[in-house]
Amino acid sequence: MTVAEFLRAHPASLGGHLGIEIVSASKDRVEGEMEAGSQHLTVDGRVHGGAIMAFADTIAAYGAVLNLPSGHTTTTIESKTNFFSGGRLGTLCAEATPLHIGRSTMVWQTIVTQADGARLAVVIQTQMVLPSATAHPAAALAEATTDPSVALIGDPAGSSDTATRRREQIFQPACDVIARRGFDKATVREIATAAGMPVPTMYQYVRSKEDILALIYDSYMHRIMEDMTTAVANRHTPTEKLRAAIEANLACFDTFHKYIKLMHQETRSLSATAKQRVLDLQLAYTDQWRQILAEGIASGEFNASHAEIASELIPFCCAVWPLRHWHVGRFGLDEVRRTILDVVLNGILKRPERV
Repeated sequence: MTVAEFLRAHPASLGGHLGIEIVSASKDRVEGEMEAGSQHLTVDGRVHGGAIMAFADTIAAYGAVLNLPSGHTTTTIESKTNFFSGGRLGTLCAEATPLHIGRSTMVWQTIVTQADGARLAVVIQTQMVLPSATAHPAAALAEATTDPSVALIGDPAGSSDTATRRREQIFQPACDVIARRGFDKATVREIATAAGMPVPTMYQYVRSKEDILALIYDSYMHRIMEDMTTAVANRHTPTEKLRAAIEANLACFDTFHKYIKLMHQETRSLSATAKQRVLDLQLAYTDQWRQILAEGIASGEFNASHAEIASELIPFCCAVWPLRHWHVGRFGLDEVRRTILDVVLNGILKRPERV
């Protein structure tokens, strides 16, 4: 079972029936919310203690799930609750953190509060780690969360239109929030609110802030590469292809300039796995330039300079538009385009031409 399948199964569990939503989940912290309604109340109008205990048990159990070794499951064997105040209608919040992670047992503490921070209860529970006779969704979730081979941007709905629409829905708000707040200060909740979707729904398409940042890069880089491929498809000579590629890149860089600047500033925030994804895309993009240049060298149109080095230099010339727009922007895109074409073509052509 995939991560997405496990999360989609949540609504059918007791947690789903209680209205519990997972806000964020990692090995050392799980946060959730539950909208307390009339079905959660005692006869005197307070949130039932059993509902609070079930809320805490569910959140901490998810944390235990994330720490399970492959082929294992977990069950609660002990739970102690200290109540401090009766709960009211409205949003309840829970935050679970591990006190002990062992091979056979885990101990988790969960603090349950009202949305305003008023503490309702502290629950400490012990989870036993048990071998599972069959593959358990908990283990699948734990493996998928930690396995570096798992794709950065999961696709719970395959290549469906729904998945595409959801990512498009996340893309622009994520850019705006991260650009305004900075990557470190931006929260998943802020991004989800800006995107107009519940946090648990967003977690079906991206698993962390790093995934969102990678999604931004992934989205605009694929568009740039597609536009470049389209631009050179009907060109006959390497010179025509190189000119078309430069013009297509500048057009895309003009469209995506703020995303490019954002990634230039925030790439350091990516995990090692996410950085590798960025590197792979960058190499694929560079290879498009290398193929054009190699063709021109083979045909005798271009000087026999090193195609791989030139394939790195030319995109950097185009990147002057988004990255140094504060200075070259005053000349306008048309003038910058003419200058880049002039510099590149007259530097690489055996018979220099005026642009």
